Amino acid sequence: MKKKIDLYLIYLYYVLEACLYIGYRLWIIYGGTEKGDTVYTFLVILVNFYSTVCLLYIILLAYMRKKNFQLI
Repeated sequence: MKKKIDLYLIYLYYVLEACLYIGYRLWIIYGGTEKGDTVYTFLVILVNFYSTVCLLYIILLAYMRKKNFQLI
């Protein structure tokens, strides 16, 4: 299960990286316009979403390790 989650997280990283690159290029093109503000907001939301997913994954791993290594 852990390998499958790791694999999905890696794929999600690549997808988000591609979206960030495309968004960055669009922001360069539309930088000073109203569309530029929308693209920048999209980029910020995307980065925050990925950071949240990574943080939740780390918390899940820590919880599973604690659960598996309890000494009774």
